[in-house]
Amino acid sequence: MDNYTSFLGSIKDPKPLKDHRRGGILLRHDVDHALQKALRMAIIEADAGIQSTYFALPAHYYDKDTQYLQLCQEIKALGHEIGLHNNVLKEAIVAN
Repeated sequence: MDNYTSFLGSIKDPKPLKDHRRGGILLRHDVDHALQKALRMAIIEADAGIQSTYFALPAHYYDKDTQYLQLCQEIKALGHEIGLHNNVLKEAIVAN
């Protein structure tokens, strides 16, 4: 994660997607199956004063038997956005 910290230091004023009208670099992550790693990234970003957007798969987000929802809530509590990553096209291709 030291490389990620260095990367964050190299970009100027990254923003979450909700701030897209302000221009600049928008920082977003498709985290799907790697919420533990995403939480570590979210902590690093929060410590650096950076907010970003994390996209999670809806099927996992609503699964009450996993920690997925709890991890999403922890990321959100750090000041980040949580969006639902739509994989409808992939599901349609796999189904056919």
